[in-house]
Amino acid sequence: MKRPSFGVVSIDNTQIEGSAANFCASGDCTGINNVDKFYLFYLTRDCQSLGLTNCFSIGPEKIPPRKQFKIIQRTYIKPGTERGPDSTKLVLPLMFQLDGSKM
Repeated sequence: MKRPSFGVVSIDNTQIEGSAANFCASGDCTGINNVDKFYLFYLTRDCQSLGLTNCFSIGPEKIPPRKQFKIIQRTYIKPGTERGPDSTKLVLPLMFQLDGSKM
């Protein structure tokens, strides 16, 4: 039996815009073209207690402990059209799961 899917939170480009550049200390992004086109964002239970910026807290009231969930990332719609971008020209997103043991 398939379980129904439902949204817990939606994060749009206005919330992540420029977030990759925020992780660059002075000079660390030298030679990286278009760093403003990338994002680096944390999803965690409690951003404040970890001292994280560019972060969104997803508390247990939204996703109970030990429950499975999916993160879905979508590409944008090309302005003025009803189509997405050319898939052969996309840099696909990467996701890393951190366990916090080195924080």
